[in-house]
Amino acid sequence: MINRLTESLDFHGQALVLRAERQRVIASNIANADTPGYKARDFDFAAALRSATSRSATSRSATSGNAMSGSATVGSNIGHDIAADVMAG
Repeated sequence: MINRLTESLDFHGQALVLRAERQRVIASNIANADTPGYKARDFDFAAALRSATSRSATSRSATSGNAMSGSATVGSNIGHDIAADVMAG
């Protein structure tokens, strides 16, 4: 029962991290709208969330029954992974 609750809360936490990252990217686009040669950036929120939740599920199944340790590690890397994807695109 605790595992299901943890998975549910983990999903919402990852969604919040991704939404915050997308807002940062959009704010950067607005701030640089008048900059010559600036190319607006964005990322696919749905694909990023699917990727983050699948990595989270994989890391949880790889741990020895401690779901919190796997989700904390994955959650902290989401913003970094998205930033790398945005900068590459």
